[in-house]
Amino acid sequence: MPTLEIEDIPKTVEPTNFEKKTIMDIPVYFSEQPTNGLTFFRMKIDIKNCPNYIRPYLHFYSLIFPKCGSKTLKHNVMDQKLDLYTYNFEVQRVTTP
Repeated sequence: MPTLEIEDIPKTVEPTNFEKKTIMDIPVYFSEQPTNGLTFFRMKIDIKNCPNYIRPYLHFYSLIFPKCGSKTLKHNVMDQKLDLYTYNFEVQRVTTP
């Protein structure tokens, strides 16, 4: 099995090229990467306008959101389709000072 030595790691970081677009007044960044045909999507939402009484429930929301349905699909059908067509669908809550 191959091993990785410290000398194998470049000392400089390669910059990541990206394309910035604006969609509905929202900045969107596209970065083409070698992912074997998979598409990864990451979205951040600023919750500064979220009322304080809702904030304790954001963790719970992040747990149940991937299991919700949609306007046209019940939750169990949506869950099956996500499992069929995606590797993973998750919501993470990250808090920064």
